[in-house]
Amino acid sequence: MNVLHLVLGTKNSHFTPIENAAKETWFKNCPSTIKTIFMYGGSPNIFWDGEESFYVDRPESHAYNICLYKTITAFQWFMETDFDYVYRTNNSGYFDLNEVERFIQNKPTENFYCGNSQIYERSSNTPTAPYPGINYASGASYFLSRDLVKKVIENKEVIYSYNLPGWCDDVSMGKLITEHLKVPVDNSSRRLLVTFDDINENMDLSHYHYRIEESSRGDSNGNVNSLYKLHNMKTNLY
Repeated sequence: MNVLHLVLGTKNSHFTPIENAAKETWFKNCPSTIKTIFMYGGSPNIFWDGEESFYVDRPESHAYNICLYKTITAFQWFMETDFDYVYRTNNSGYFDLNEVERFIQNKPTENFYCGNSQIYERSSNTPTAPYPGINYASGASYFLSRDLVKKVIENKEVIYSYNLPGWCDDVSMGKLITEHLKVPVDNSSRRLLVTFDDINENMDLSHYHYRIEESSRGDSNGNVNSLYKLHNMKTNLY
C-alpha cells in the first residue's frame, strides 16, 4: 500500500525549530511506500518542489481556512499520483512511518477515515458547535482512503461552507465525512500522548504517532527535545 503523508507545516518562527528537528529525526526513516510532503502557505503560486515541500497561494497561517485550504489544495494536486491512502498530520508530533506502513496493510481501501476520534460539542468556549456535536478524527493524525480523498475534493464547496468561528479544519473534515458522506471514524489508530519525562525505557514503542504535549503548551524547545529523545529510543529498535 502506498501512503501520501501530508504534513501541515508553517514557516512561522515558533514552528521552524520543531520542523527542523522533525526532518532530522522521524522524516529520515521514510519507507519507500510512504511519501512525506510538508504543506506551506505564503506563496504567490501553487506548486510542489518535487521533493518535500508543497506551497499554496495563501498567507502563511494556522488559521482555520488556511489549514483547510492547504489540505484540500494538496488533495487536488496529488490526486493523480500513486497512493492508496492519505495520512494527514501536523508537524509537532513524532511519526514512526515504519509502524504506519505496518498499520495500514490490512485496512479497508474504501470509506476508511481513521484517527483519534473526538467530539466537537457545544460549551461556553465553543458556542457555534451544533448539538449533539460533530464526531471527527483529530487533525494531528488521520487517514483517508483514496476514494474519500476524491469525495472531499468533489464536495470542497460544502466543506468550505462550514467556516464558523471556533471550528478547526479537522472538525469541518469530520462533519463532511461523518455527516454528509455518512462514513464513521475508525478509532483503531495507534496514538500515544507523551511528554519529555514520559519517554523512557519502559514506554510503549509500538505506536506510529506520538502526540508531544509540549506543543500544546506552546513549548517549542520542549517539543524539539522530546523529538530527539524519542528518536534515539526508536532508532535503537531497528
